[in-house]
Amino acid sequence: MSLWRRVYEERRRVMLPLVAFLITNVAVFALAVVPLRHSVASDEAEAQNATLRLAQARLANKNATNARARKEEADQELKKFYADVLPGDQASSVKLVLFWVNQAAREARVQLESSQTDEAALHDSTLARVACHLTLRGDYQDIRRFLYKLETAQQFVIIEKVELAQQGSTLANQSGALEVGLDVATYYRGSPR
Repeated sequence: MSLWRRVYEERRRVMLPLVAFLITNVAVFALAVVPLRHSVASDEAEAQNATLRLAQARLANKNATNARARKEEADQELKKFYADVLPGDQASSVKLVLFWVNQAAREARVQLESSQTDEAALHDSTLARVACHLTLRGDYQDIRRFLYKLETAQQFVIIEKVELAQQGSTLANQSGALEVGLDVATYYRGSPR
């Protein structure tokens, strides 16, 4: 009789429950613990993905809130611009352009030779445009001073075009007077088109 067989015969009462217990442990490990380990690992990965998606959602929410706040601020500034900066109607627009440009020309010692006003509604807009073509005469420094007054004015006047020419191109005219063609414009809220 071999050694293992003899040990088995003598210790059968202890060995059978021990082997059964060992087989049961291996079966429980194989059928329960390993799948649960995979389940826990996949749940952890899913929890990390959920945390990442939550962070992305919070960032998107913050961006949307900021965008809404910026839009509301822009709407308020636009309303303020329409109310405080733009002329209210056609008559005040024409008055703004002609009166204010005349005043700026006098202060800059520039002579206003002629002015021509044109009005037009803008396509697909509630704004209308009042444009004025001016012809001015003066020396270079005065013209610069006048243009600076227009550019830095609180009134909403836009310089669209400047054409500069020396008055009288003969050598006999040494006064240095310049003639300036200037297109300026302003806008006002008209009726919607």
